[in-house]
Amino acid sequence: MKLEKEVVSMNDKHGICCKVESCAHHCAQDHCDLASISVAPCCNCNSGKAEDESMCASYVCRG
Repeated sequence: MKLEKEVVSMNDKHGICCKVESCAHHCAQDHCDLASISVAPCCNCNSGKAEDESMCASYVCRG
């Protein structure tokens, strides 16, 4: 299975809503401070459930 990444860019009028508080890019009011993110498929996907199909590949653990 080949994993491909898609880059999703946001302009000045939009933002990236994110509720993953453990990510280093998470900031106040559930927003991501990145201008764009990469979305990648999860391994062993095809279940049809959103949580099994894709993930934010720009995630960095807040440490």
